Amino acid sequence: MTLLTRRSITYATAAAVLIIAPALPAHAETNPSERPAHVVEAERRAPLPPLDGTFPEVVHLTLPPVPDGMLRSAEALAEAFATDPQVASVGIAEDRSAIEIYWHGERSSRLDAAIAATDQPVAVLASRYSPADLRSTAAALLEGSRVCPLRARPSSPTGRA
Repeated sequence: MTLLTRRSITYATAAAVLIIAPALPAHAETNPSERPAHVVEAERRAPLPPLDGTFPEVVHLTLPPVPDGMLRSAEALAEAFATDPQVASVGIAEDRSAIEIYWHGERSSRLDAAIAATDQPVAVLASRYSPADLRSTAAALLEGSRVCPLRARPSSPTGRA
């Protein structure tokens, strides 16, 4: 299961819980000891987080779903470039307007051909760090190294394709 699929399932599950939970029947008993332990009283529920920027992740629950064609194209691009040392990540723009490919260095003809073959909009964005350097540094940090040898290298892919 790809990261995009897991993320989509997580957002869909969270949205379903937020939509379904308030519609569940309330228990009418007046004696609190007769109520099942799993029932949460309305006055004991936490208030919804404010939409004033305090909890910016709440906005993700209201985003439109990712179109199937875009998801399939993004997954195909992610699989095609999974081992490419210049690809940092392949994902979908938060506003669902394009597939985003974070690329390090000059664009290759293979990337251009893959973009031309998809029927979805694709944005190629500059990756500040070399994906290979990021992976090796992450592995070193996980092994207990306290030295982080990353240095930014120039990256200059063009903007939207």
